[in-house]
Amino acid sequence: MIAPRRRGARPIPWAIASCLVVAGACGPRDLQVLEATRDAGAHDGGSTDAGSYDAGATCTPPAGADLCSAIPELEAPRTLDARGDEFCATQGVLVTADTAAWKLHPDLSFPEVLVVHAGWSIDGVHVDVRVTDPHVVVSASSALAEGDAVEIFVSGSVDLHGPFDGTVDGGALQVIVAPPAAGVPARGTTYFHPAKAVQTEAPLDPSRYAARLTDDGYEVEVFFPWTNPGAPRASGDGIGFDVSLDISDSDTASGRQQEISLGNRPVAGATNCTPDVGPQPFCDDRTWCTPTLR
Repeated sequence: MIAPRRRGARPIPWAIASCLVVAGACGPRDLQVLEATRDAGAHDGGSTDAGSYDAGATCTPPAGADLCSAIPELEAPRTLDARGDEFCATQGVLVTADTAAWKLHPDLSFPEVLVVHAGWSIDGVHVDVRVTDPHVVVSASSALAEGDAVEIFVSGSVDLHGPFDGTVDGGALQVIVAPPAAGVPARGTTYFHPAKAVQTEAPLDPSRYAARLTDDGYEVEVFFPWTNPGAPRASGDGIGFDVSLDISDSDTASGRQQEISLGNRPVAGATNCTPDVGPQPFCDDRTWCTPTLR
């Protein structure tokens, strides 16, 4: 179980959240799920997508990269449309639900497969995740991680200490994006974990993400601007980075059935996570990968 969450105000220099959720602004943690109905014809995108099928395929370059070691530079132009065209000349990494570096439930098997592409530019970090998922089921509540969703973790530094609130450890933060489903648009949320058992959340600025359903699952693309646009990172610098996938394959599930992660570095000593969950990316940024920009 995820540790109890408390909501509070935090400055967000990554400029990725539009406003903070205040107490009482969100409804109850309804764990009902919405099945993704693939009706042809609607447009894909961030906050305007009503949740329809789009058969357009992205390019599929070899998935042989190690994004925990290095992230390539992307050339312009770059379009945030959940199609990943910007990454056609780069390699991604393929992760299956059964062979991921970390699994919430090690003994459970699921068919999901994800191909993760990431790149950097003078503007920030760009991430595209294509998910093969035979049954897309999305949370009906603001608790997006309780259904099918993509979690992405980014910091502008490799000097990671555990807690993160968007102002420390290179502006470290977590975002969760759920694909559109059942007439509900794609949704995104920014999360911070500033202290043990304390989690802050904020709506993710719709201009920073896009998500769409595909012929075999869904695709999510997110842009993370550098903390200080006047001082962009350069080749040879290191960042914090990780990707997790939340899985729910049942219309009757009471919430998430599995979670997997691209990387999960061991944490020595005290952790920012509570003992019941142990070190995980959502609560301790020291578990994230630390790739070099190249």
